[in-house]
Amino acid sequence: MGKPLAVRGNVSIFPAQNLPGRNRPFTAIPLRTRFAETETFMIKQILEPRAEVVYSILRIVVGLLFAFHGFQKIFGVMMPPEYLPKFGTQMWFGGVIEVAAGLLVAIGLFTHWAAFIASGTMAVAYTQFHWKFAFDGSFFPVINKGEPALLFCFVFLYIACRGGGLLSADQARGNTYASRIYQGR
Repeated sequence: MGKPLAVRGNVSIFPAQNLPGRNRPFTAIPLRTRFAETETFMIKQILEPRAEVVYSILRIVVGLLFAFHGFQKIFGVMMPPEYLPKFGTQMWFGGVIEVAAGLLVAIGLFTHWAAFIASGTMAVAYTQFHWKFAFDGSFFPVINKGEPALLFCFVFLYIACRGGGLLSADQARGNTYASRIYQGR
């Protein structure tokens, strides 16, 4: 394309003879189009080879965060005693599910099932405790404080679909899509 005659803001001015089919003396081309291919190539070259490891880190961190929420509910870790749910209540059982599913997802054991159960638990938590089927101003997650539950729900649904990944007990057992790909099955 040649060297631009001038650069104004995010637009480069090129002579028309460098651009075939143009009959104007000068043509303006946004800088974004010039750098888009280079940026995409570099991002793919840097990030794509690390996708499986980054996915495993995401799974581990999300599982541990989820388990910590369960520890808060069951054992009162960093939680005032008046908010501690009573034994056998729905919130207490939710805490048990959070601990068990969170730890299983974090270590990557029975990941599909654990993440699916965790996703369903968070769907119930959001619907019942945050949204409450209110079609008024509290419908939105920002207002009803349900953002973490909704985010956990969909991240766990993704993990349930994807499985344990490379750094997981499922992969060590040969029970993941990733392990079948890397072993050529």
